[in-house]
Amino acid sequence: MNAPASRSWGSSDYGIASAPDPAHFEDALHGAIWVAPDRALVSLESSIEATSRAAALERVRATADALRARGEGEGCAASIWSFGPIAGHGEAHIASATLRLDIDLRGLATPADRQARIEACLAPLYDLPADTFEGLHLRIGEARVTVDDPSAHRARLLERRFAELRAVEAMADAPAQFRATGLRCTSSGQVSITQRTLSGVRLEVDFACRPEPLVDMEPPREYEGVSESM
Repeated sequence: MNAPASRSWGSSDYGIASAPDPAHFEDALHGAIWVAPDRALVSLESSIEATSRAAALERVRATADALRARGEGEGCAASIWSFGPIAGHGEAHIASATLRLDIDLRGLATPADRQARIEACLAPLYDLPADTFEGLHLRIGEARVTVDDPSAHRARLLERRFAELRAVEAMADAPAQFRATGLRCTSSGQVSITQRTLSGVRLEVDFACRPEPLVDMEPPREYEGVSESM
């Protein structure tokens, strides 16, 4: 009796391990930098059993090619990413392959539009024909939304941090003890993704500030005259 193909799905959806924290809604309201996702990436992990190493190698390559073909469509592109080592002995050998499904989300304006594109690209993998994929086990990972070039938003991210410093410096009627220029700030320009949703991807740039030494402070009285006595 021929074994049908089986499938399993990742435990999370669209790159989100759990429901979004309501604080993320507040971040967007308060001006955090969110940009539209460019694409979603999905891992397809397949494995298949055969009676010999040679047969396992032949079958895993054939099924990987067939999966790649089923992953092609409007806004969808699949590619073979890697093959795993063949495991087993005697007449039981298992071979595995990893494919990457690339789903183009550019030009789609709403979360519903992006979800529809993702589901359309995944649909051919839900019902695999038994004659081609007999005995295949397929695990479909989460659709991880991302942007193509986070660094393209570096200037905007840094300007937001600069604006905060300028706003502090421009405060009127600050007390004499307050020194707006008492910080030294720097950044390596590294842009990272901190949140992912179908509404957008949140970006942050590394930015660190530290107080400068207060060199104009008077020395403590117990040290007065020490230099003259030495």
